[in-house]
Amino acid sequence: MGTDPAEQAMQETDLLILAGTAFPYRDYLPADVAAIQIDTDPKVIGKYYPVLLGLVGELAPTATWLTDRLMEKEDAFLLTYQQKRERWHDTLQQDMNTETQQLQPQHVIAEVQRILQENAIVSLDVGSITLWVARYLQLNNQQLVLSAWLGTMGCGLPGAIAAKLAYPDKQVVAILGDGGFSMGMQDFVTAVKYDLPMILVVFNNQKLQLIEHEQQEMGNKATQVDLANIDFAVFARACGGEGYTAKSRDELRQALTQAKVSRKPVIIDVFVEDSTPPS
Repeated sequence: MGTDPAEQAMQETDLLILAGTAFPYRDYLPADVAAIQIDTDPKVIGKYYPVLLGLVGELAPTATWLTDRLMEKEDAFLLTYQQKRERWHDTLQQDMNTETQQLQPQHVIAEVQRILQENAIVSLDVGSITLWVARYLQLNNQQLVLSAWLGTMGCGLPGAIAAKLAYPDKQVVAILGDGGFSMGMQDFVTAVKYDLPMILVVFNNQKLQLIEHEQQEMGNKATQVDLANIDFAVFARACGGEGYTAKSRDELRQALTQAKVSRKPVIIDVFVEDSTPPS
């Protein structure tokens, strides 16, 4: 789910620092470089990667202690990868700007980006939606709420409700797949009952897209991935909230503009093309 430049930098590095992480994707870490791990639990030092040095402690003071003992070094490595990152973002922007007959996932994310406030909270569901957002959504001061192990389908709506209860003055936007959302959509009534304005953007392709993709990657025929065609906009209105359907970029932009100023929970049912998730 990372960027190409980040993956390349990881493979070319001469030092890996694991800071309070339980990163499970071993294939994306370098094969054999010196590593430092920082964690509050001494039992996990070396658990995910063989380390040269383990530092046990809270991250902030330990990292400060470490960096205070480093010497600044002029090197082309950082500049090279900053330039690669800029080119990567240019490529992503071209993807988002390219118009197609049907809405693409990256088009939806670009339109969501347009209405995001500086201190917004984004609640992200699990599935192909996670891959699209990881690639295309650019966050600055916004906060992201998601499943830590990327396996809790249906977490997007409860995450949004929790965010709005904890930070009632902040904009809350949930980005959801139709599969994950339909697992817990009844809780939208809770958001209506407690007057929790939020924007729920549902990517509707009527299937469990990531499961289908994974089955196909393994050489299997995709089975049991099709979903019922639920009209999420009608459902939203039936619950007492607001609901919009978007099948074009203009319709999506209008719906997001209205949702941004609404004082009710809003569902935008966005029909996206069945595009292969990024990998």
